[in-house]
Amino acid sequence: MEFGMELILPNHHYPLHIPKQLEWWGPLMIVLEFPSERLIGLLQKCKTNANPSEHSIIY
Repeated sequence: MEFGMELILPNHHYPLHIPKQLEWWGPLMIVLEFPSERLIGLLQKCKTNANPSEHSIIY
């Protein structure tokens, strides 16, 4: 994405929206991401088969 003469990535683009989101949502205490981050942490701890070549393909 081009922003003026600079090339920015999505993770650079997101913070540009923070001031407007604060106007819409109010204090950030209301919209904390801790529950989502906790879920991601729990999912990352789940054991999976790390070798994708052994996975069966079902059509």
